[in-house]
Amino acid sequence: MISSSPLVSSPPPALSSLCPSSSEDTLLLLTRRSTSSRSREAAATSAAALSVAASPLLPARITSNKVRPDINKEKLSLALSNILSLYNNRNQQNDIAVLKWSGSFTKNNSAVVAMSLPPARNSEWMPNGASVLVCGWGNTSTGLVGQYPDTLKCVSVNIIRNSVCNDRNHYNGSILSGMFCAGILDVGGKDACQGDSGGPVVYNGQMVGATSWGIGCADKKYPGVYTDVAMYKNWIVSA
Repeated sequence: MISSSPLVSSPPPALSSLCPSSSEDTLLLLTRRSTSSRSREAAATSAAALSVAASPLLPARITSNKVRPDINKEKLSLALSNILSLYNNRNQQNDIAVLKWSGSFTKNNSAVVAMSLPPARNSEWMPNGASVLVCGWGNTSTGLVGQYPDTLKCVSVNIIRNSVCNDRNHYNGSILSGMFCAGILDVGGKDACQGDSGGPVVYNGQMVGATSWGIGCADKKYPGVYTDVAMYKNWIVSA
């Protein structure tokens, strides 16, 4: 996560104030498709940066903001994964997956809170310029390889209309249905980066996106590109 201002290193209020999830429910983890192709252990390790659903209609998120391997550790087995069959690895379209865990978190785990999904949509819907929060455990500087922070980082960026993000001065037609752009267009300095893939994008207390792809990090011409969760809502619910 790259920011031109100090990074948030604790769970932001918009996320940590949400209602606790029920530990009785089946756990689902919503992420990008490419993330799910890694090993089960790696996917489980990444859970704290992703969104975990207590049910298809009531997502939740692990809000632990610091890597502490031996403190309050919980280990769940991955029961199955559901990858959208239309995923295209050439253009990253339909970059979304649902992972189902064969267990539940303990009732007294305050690090798990509920997060709702947006209503289902069929097209671009978030207002141009709207502020969204992107969180992850990725690189904090362009060019760093494998040097990840031990605290969760979040940054606020702005929704960019697809027609603008897709013009010849930016992504030139690469932004497809089911994607949206967010960043500081023509300024740069704030963005997701390597290692943030699959992490949540939050707008009005809802998980509206999952970090997908981009060209470079925090580049003023190329903002981050995210999977639009609302356009896959019906598929997520049926997963």
